[in-house]
Amino acid sequence: MYLEHIAPDEQHAELDAPFTIGDVDFCITECGYSTAEDNQLLTPQLMKMGGPTLSKALACLFNASWSTGFVPDSWKVAKSLPLPKGHGAPPSSPDSFRVISITSIVARCMERLVGWRLMKHLEHSGFLLLSQFGFR
Repeated sequence: MYLEHIAPDEQHAELDAPFTIGDVDFCITECGYSTAEDNQLLTPQLMKMGGPTLSKALACLFNASWSTGFVPDSWKVAKSLPLPKGHGAPPSSPDSFRVISITSIVARCMERLVGWRLMKHLEHSGFLLLSQFGFR
């Protein structure tokens, strides 16, 4: 297996690195204004207006969560909304809908950061084949 050839302290170096303010800034920048809002007071627009002060605070929060493994309960709560699947589906049938879950915008930002980090690690480690292009 790939990880057997790496010293233990090197196995997770890039995965365990702290999130930077730049990482958080990029995540906030990538968060579109059309992003669904949650029940929290922080909206995508407010996150973008928060500037370096908010990015620094979020980086500290994300790093504390990452290093301790603690995820705030408010990040685990979602608002579920049924959306119609499309044309021709009878609106009276539950099968005509798909459910989306809207979580906290802060939680979604953390999820993106973790996802990007894992994807980078998987691509650089050779776990994902170049021929795999769907669901990347």
